[in-house]
Amino acid sequence: MNRANWMSYVVVLSAWVLWSETFPPLGQKPGKEDWRILDAWETKAECIRGRSQFITDAMPNYRARNPSSQIRATEKEILFEEDNKTLLTITYHCLPDSIDPRPR
Repeated sequence: MNRANWMSYVVVLSAWVLWSETFPPLGQKPGKEDWRILDAWETKAECIRGRSQFITDAMPNYRARNPSSQIRATEKEILFEEDNKTLLTITYHCLPDSIDPRPR
């Protein structure tokens, strides 16, 4: 099963979906957010635990790929900063599978 079909299958069977919402770098227009499905779980609590683990696991990779940026994490976000300005924000959302947050 290819990845696109697998992700559709996961969303259909799971009740809570972990989405990432990436806000563009400075200078780009609002509304250019990028939404992606990362994983799915049966319960909200599992999704929240998965979100925490995803952020923890992603931080070393982001730091290695972006050595000139200050990268910090909160409970729901990873922020890329330089000179005290946020350049990029990735926010992680646990949403019921009935909600598709992408702009229409």
